[in-house]
Amino acid sequence: MLSEKKENIIVVEQVWWVWIINLFLKLFCGCWCLRKRFSLTPEALLKTAKLRAVKGVAPMDEAQLSPPGRTDRPDEKNITKYKQPLELLCSELQKVDVHDMGHFFFHGIHSSVLASRMNIIHYIREHYDALNAIRINRPIFVVGLPRTGTTLTFNLLASNPEHRFVNNWQALCPTLPERLAKRQVQIGMTMGGSMVPGIKAVHDFGIDKPEECSVLLTPMIYSFLYLTLAPMPEFADYVFKKSDRTALYRWHKYVLQILTKRFPMKSEGKGEAKRWVLKTPLHLAFVENLLEMYPDACVIWNHRDLMSAVPSTASLIKHFRCLANRKLDLADCGKFSVQVLSEWLNSATRVWKNPKWTRNFYHLSYQELIRNPLSTIADIYRYFDLPYTERAATAAAECLKNMPRDKYGTHKYSAEMFNINEAEVTAKCAEYLRTFDSF
Repeated sequence: MLSEKKENIIVVEQVWWVWIINLFLKLFCGCWCLRKRFSLTPEALLKTAKLRAVKGVAPMDEAQLSPPGRTDRPDEKNITKYKQPLELLCSELQKVDVHDMGHFFFHGIHSSVLASRMNIIHYIREHYDALNAIRINRPIFVVGLPRTGTTLTFNLLASNPEHRFVNNWQALCPTLPERLAKRQVQIGMTMGGSMVPGIKAVHDFGIDKPEECSVLLTPMIYSFLYLTLAPMPEFADYVFKKSDRTALYRWHKYVLQILTKRFPMKSEGKGEAKRWVLKTPLHLAFVENLLEMYPDACVIWNHRDLMSAVPSTASLIKHFRCLANRKLDLADCGKFSVQVLSEWLNSATRVWKNPKWTRNFYHLSYQELIRNPLSTIADIYRYFDLPYTERAATAAAECLKNMPRDKYGTHKYSAEMFNINEAEVTAKCAEYLRTFDSF
């Protein structure tokens, strides 16, 4: 819930049980002592992460990933590096004005991600050669901005019995036994969903539902998802300008290889591994790195009027920042959304113009998708010369019939709410709009 707006600053009104916990912490529990023990420092987060990691997993280190006597490959040499981004992240978190429950929520989230990082790196080292022998053939990536029909596109493609996707518990805990992973994920999902009523109307999530790639990238620490939780300008600059994007996508591929190894899924007839279908708008920011890691990738880029996509992103950020922040600057949510989305679109446009990568892209019009969803999906298969069987067509039709609209309520927002100006959006996205004005 949000209180009245005063000069773009919104005071977040917490749900009743969060308000009671905050009051209890202040009055009876010596909240200062608890904040110190569960502080947002690298030392405190790593200490908790070690307790949450699988027994026998080594503490975080920056040693090489490959077996002793070998040398890390160029694309993975920085995968184990964590100190610089973690220190910067913690430095930024300590500047954020969060309530007491939000403080412990942040500690829980970040320590959980670090524990997952420990588990994954341990698994890679234990199965290094076996993982590197696994091929990820012609994965499909849906990369359009929010509100451009990416969920519909993704679900129709993922419904193919010959395809597979990363579900929520696999994205967050790819190395844990299924039952344990689901139990851990359920706790966090239940808490987050109850702390901000209506959040599922903005972004639907569930343990067994498809999850976006942005989630499985979080253990690399320099994650865009952290920027949706709190305003952190210095950390944002590091994520988009200074981080090792090659290592980021090698991590992405390792997670797919881990899941392929642990949960093998074979296609009928040929006995080959099922094709991965993946999704997140974040790939637009790093699409060149994605294509360098997966040179045979099929990239579906959804397009729609930007004044639908940009305010929707600002609203999503607003809802996620309600989880822990005392106050919100709605104009900052809007400004941040315009800035990052324009950079993503213009950057991806330049990559598409490179003849080396042009054929990897299929450009999908939102209007055409809504008018003729099944024929649009069939055209995607034809464009990439992928088999579109009768079973796949039937599954897509069934999926379309069973996709409920507004299951968790209507996502309401406006450009005015976030001080988003259409003229500014047009100016900042000029390179993209000049190239794709037909959409």
